[in-house]
Amino acid sequence: MKITLEEMCDELQKVNRVVIAGHVIPDGDAVGSALALAMILKSIGKDVRVMFDDNIPRNFMMMPTCETIERPSEKIDTDALVIVDTAPD
Repeated sequence: MKITLEEMCDELQKVNRVVIAGHVIPDGDAVGSALALAMILKSIGKDVRVMFDDNIPRNFMMMPTCETIERPSEKIDTDALVIVDTAPD
């Protein structure tokens, strides 16, 4: 399903708990975009968690708030999942 940026913003304003994830073997684009979106959503009062299934390369650990990235574990209670830096298919 394709939606516009405006539609995505509208949907994210309706929810409280958001999980942001990216592709496997994360690169700087995936990590940076996930952390930036998390910072924006937190600034408007959302409960946000950033998760990657793979380890974050050490050279990206200097990015602000990188230490908050989690590895997924068991069931996660969330209202929305946003996947960044991936192909639409």
